[in-house]
This record gives sequence, C-alpha cells and structure tokens, in this order.
Amino acid sequence: MSGASAELHLGVACSGGVLQLALVTADGNVLESRVVASSGELSDDLDLALGGAPPNVRAIMIATDRLRGALEGSAPLARVATLRISGPVTDGVPVLASWPEQLLARVSPVTETVAGAVDGRGRELVPFDEEAAERFFGRCRGEVDALAVSSMFAPLAPEFERRAAAIAARVLGDDLPITMSHSVAGFGLLDRESAATLNAALTPLAAKMLSEIDAAIARHGSEAEVFLVQNDGTLAVAEVAASTPILLLEGVAASNVYGAALLADASDAVVLGNGPDRTGVVREGFVVMTSAPTRVAGVRLNVELPVGAGSSRVPHDLGSGSARRLVLDPQARGEDALRHSDVAAAYGCALAPVGAVAWMVSEGDEREAQRLHRAKQQVVELAITAGADPVTAAVTSIDAIDISQATNRRLRIRATGRPLIISRADRSAPSSTLL
Repeated sequence: MSGASAELHLGVACSGGVLQLALVTADGNVLESRVVASSGELSDDLDLALGGAPPNVRAIMIATDRLRGALEGSAPLARVATLRISGPVTDGVPVLASWPEQLLARVSPVTETVAGAVDGRGRELVPFDEEAAERFFGRCRGEVDALAVSSMFAPLAPEFERRAAAIAARVLGDDLPITMSHSVAGFGLLDRESAATLNAALTPLAAKMLSEIDAAIARHGSEAEVFLVQNDGTLAVAEVAASTPILLLEGVAASNVYGAALLADASDAVVLGNGPDRTGVVREGFVVMTSAPTRVAGVRLNVELPVGAGSSRVPHDLGSGSARRLVLDPQARGEDALRHSDVAAAYGCALAPVGAVAWMVSEGDEREAQRLHRAKQQVVELAITAGADPVTAAVTSIDAIDISQATNRRLRIRATGRPLIISRADRSAPSSTLL
C-alpha cells in the first residue's frame, strides 16, 4: 500500500478467514484497498497489513472476531473467581447457575455470595460484608487467573464493586485482572454477573492479542496509534480495549454495517449482506444495538450487540422515513450496491469515532437534572480515557429504555469523539487492573 497524506488511517478487519485492508485519509478518501486470505493468526495478518503500509500511517484501527471465536471454540480460558455482593437478597440463586457445563469446565469458576444490597435508587439496604469478601479472596490466592465482581444495581451504585476490587487488589496483588460488572454491562444482576465473568475469562487472551499487536508494530518500526473496534462500532485505544474484551466480540459486524452506511453517505440504513456479520441497522449515524438480553457461548448476557449479529434479527421499522436499503455484496448491482463494499468493515474501522457508554436510572424527580449532568460528565471522561480527543468528545445520544414493571426508565448515554492520534510511545497507558 502507498500514500502520502499528512494523516492516513489503516483499517484492518479479520473475520471468517478473510482479511480486509483499507488505507484511507482522515476525511474518508480511499487510497488503496484489498481483500486477502487471513492466515488465522493475528500477528501474521498484521505483518501482511503493515508490510505494505506507508511510513506516515498515523493510526491503525483493528476489528477482529478472534475473541468471539475463542468463546465459541475450545481455546483455553482463564480460571475465574466470581464474587456476588447481594446477600441475602439473592441467596436462593447460585452464582453462574445457568451456565452450560462445558463452559463451566473451561472456566473452573470459584464462586461466593456475600452480604450487601442497595435498592433501585442506589440506597444501601444491607451493608457490604468486607470481611467475608476478604476471606473469599484469601481462598482464591494461587487458584485463579482473573476475578469478576458483581453487585445489585451496580451501574447505578458501583461503590460496593469498587470497594471489593480494592480489597482484592490488596489480597491478591495488582497483577490479577479484576472486572467490575458495571464496567461491561447494564442492568440485570445475573446477566451482568455472567458478562463480568466471561470478560474476566477472556482477559489473558486479550492481553496476548495486545502483545502481538505491540510486537508487530515494533517489527515494522511504526509509531502509529492502535485502536480496537468495540461491539457498537466505536473505537477504544488498544490498551484500554484489551481490559474489556467482552466489548470486542462483534467489532467486525459493527464495522461492516457502519462502513456500509459511510460508503453510502447514509445516516439511516438497513444493511443486508450474506451473513450475520454483514447485516444490521444504522440509525442517526450509529449502529443500532440490541436492548434485549443476548446469548454468547450459551450464556445469557446483557452486553449489547449489534442488531443482526448472532441470533438477533434486523427490524423493519427504523423509525425514519429516510432509511436506505444497502446491499453489502461485491456482486450486487443497482442503486443499492456499494462501491468498495468488499472492504466495508476495514473502511468503517478506519473512520469510526472513539466511543463510550454509561447508564443511569431516570426517576423524574427534583434531582434528575443533577444526576443526568453527572452521568454526562462521566461518559465524556470515559470516552477521553478510551482515546477520544478531549476537544471533540461530547455526548452524542441519550436513549431511554423502559424497565419492566417499573415506573422509571434506564438511560443509555453515549459519548464519542475523534480519535486522539499521538505516538504510541508518548501515550501513558492507563492501568487495567481495576476496571
């Protein structure tokens, strides 16, 4: 690949034995693109991508189905300790009770429930039993590779999880990866607990993937910043993204859909392709995500995935009369066909914004404005941590989702911004020990 622009982005999408590459300018002009067979090894694919890239590539954006394949296949997973802080409210439901036996055998979880509960407004009902948590962590010493912590209404009141993570770091050391459930999923204790446990199980594989990326960058003498594509099609700088691998499962699917809409200059679109990772919906410039629980590796989660990915179906009603029908197929002809459709995922990677999501409960009381203001500040800070330029990072959508049998609603707040592209050597990587 060649190019001489002041700022070039290289999009790399690896999925299903196919490697898509797109060299683009920051304003979206495709300088070169190609589709080749993937070796199946990320390091080899990156060597192929970087071997022909010009030296002035400033950013490399990568989407890969490697972690999803690891969960669905037989790749070794980390041994996980899962602590639930919810006693005595949920004592009748064992931790990870709904997991398939085969997956339980791969993760070999050590589990415990300790006292601690809050209500739907975040008010403490039962104090957190820190001594019981410390005893559990002591029993886990030398027996596990990663830790997951979950508590009731954690997206609204994460303090119990943070206190538990601090205790775990003291007992088990700073090197053990710790996933707090509010950092990876929304409301629903059991589904969020499963998401946190799967995230913890994937952290060693994500760390290995990050090492392979670093090694490839070093081999080719590149100073480019590296971003990974998340489930919603937005980016996070590689060091941050690797700490939440459960949010990287469907990056290729999201990039295909987002890239197709970009290629068509359409803010609302239904994208149809030959496979679930090439089908989905874009509304108001963002990939539409599932609001219902999803299943990954036979486990029910509340991690949002792109509509159309996996078992979720594409809705016909987008709520917009301007929605376009786009066909993501290189052989397609007519007004719905897309130029460069064979590299839609790589194109979507290269031009995606950095993004982050936070949740809050809307109660409509006198403190609503104050809570919303804090939530907006939080999600903008999360986006900046993920690699967004602070000058451009801003809240770009607030979606309300009704909670069953409740008078309040949950709000999904998204912030995005242009990638802050600096030399990898100059970026101080944040700690990923406590998520």
